[in-house]
Amino acid sequence: MIVKLKRQFWEGLFIVALGAGILVLIPSQIRVFIGLETGLPPSFLPRLVAIGLLFVGTLISIVSLFSKTQKAKTITITGSDIKRIIVAVLILFLYAFLFPIIGFLTTSIIFIGILSFLFGQRNYIKILVLMLLIPAIVWMVFQHLFSIPLPHGWLL
Repeated sequence: MIVKLKRQFWEGLFIVALGAGILVLIPSQIRVFIGLETGLPPSFLPRLVAIGLLFVGTLISIVSLFSKTQKAKTITITGSDIKRIIVAVLILFLYAFLFPIIGFLTTSIIFIGILSFLFGQRNYIKILVLMLLIPAIVWMVFQHLFSIPLPHGWLL
């Protein structure tokens, strides 16, 4: 199966899926902090971003369908590409559900390695560096700079 549509359409569809994914995952990832006495719930900003992504993504996809420019790039998506995308989405949902159980660092290290290999990275040194540096930097920024605790797991 080969599908030919404008690249802009697929980008808009991806943005819509990202916004929908955020909306689906908000209840499992954001809990109310005890003693936090603000007028807004902790899910306000992620919900606002998700709704904005849904709106913008839908707008991009609709505009791409009705645009008549000849310069728009078209992309070809084969059946193997669709399978890879579906596997990646399933892996990301698995990550979201294991994140609070196993912890941020452990889960991120494992899943960055899996996704890097899935999408074609075969340089094991680069994969190892990505697996160690990205979660460590994100953890330090959230834990120490923003004072937002991330779920602790097996290694931390």
